Amino acid sequence: MTKKQLVEKMAEKASLTKADAERALDAFVSAISEELAAGGRCPVNRRLFP
Repeated sequence: MTKKQLVEKMAEKASLTKADAERALDAFVSAISEELAAGGRCPVNRRLFP
């Protein structure tokens, strides 16, 4: 799945504009990246992504 496809799916599922969905995805990725860069953990597992 490409970023474009993911943004489109997020927009559809959450009734967002594609622009809003892309901003949400970018914020999500940024938050995880910052946490990992600071030495933190971001456990993403099957409960979150079945």
